Amino acid sequence: MELYRDILVQIVERALAVEKTVVFYAKDLLVYLDEPAPWAPRSKSDRMAIHSISMNVRSADEMRPLVSDLLEWLQDPNWPVAAGCREQLKRFPVVVINPIRDVLRTSDDDYWKMQLLIFLEQDVEGGIREHAREEVEEMVRNPTEESIDSGTLEAAQDCLTAMNEWRDAVTVVEM
Repeated sequence: MELYRDILVQIVERALAVEKTVVFYAKDLLVYLDEPAPWAPRSKSDRMAIHSISMNVRSADEMRPLVSDLLEWLQDPNWPVAAGCREQLKRFPVVVINPIRDVLRTSDDDYWKMQLLIFLEQDVEGGIREHAREEVEEMVRNPTEESIDSGTLEAAQDCLTAMNEWRDAVTVVEM
């Protein structure tokens, strides 16, 4: 990519002569070239951030500082970076579970909670997902009017069903 630096700089400098989208992506590529460390998306279209994570994060410890910011992008699955953030978070669910539990306990944003519950149900392995059982059960036991209206209660019920199915399928071997 370094070979393209000069042309990218020219595109950015001549912004008036080029379509805005091209300039936007050229700027992102220059940031990626200049900043090899992974970063969380800075805007809804910061796909280069997702690329920086996929190329540079190789362990749960490297992912840990990015988790909270990536989870925020799951608030709306229609945002262009949401799917990429979800894919990156799936790679290291062990560092994702406690921040998700915190959001489920403390956030007033039921739509975000619903998205996190869907992520838990679909993308987090049962043994790790099980750590959020207390929060999910509480949401099912004590639904709010907003959680009912937003679909969050239904997502919590679906997640709890998946948790119960996983727990029922686990065989404990007697020693």
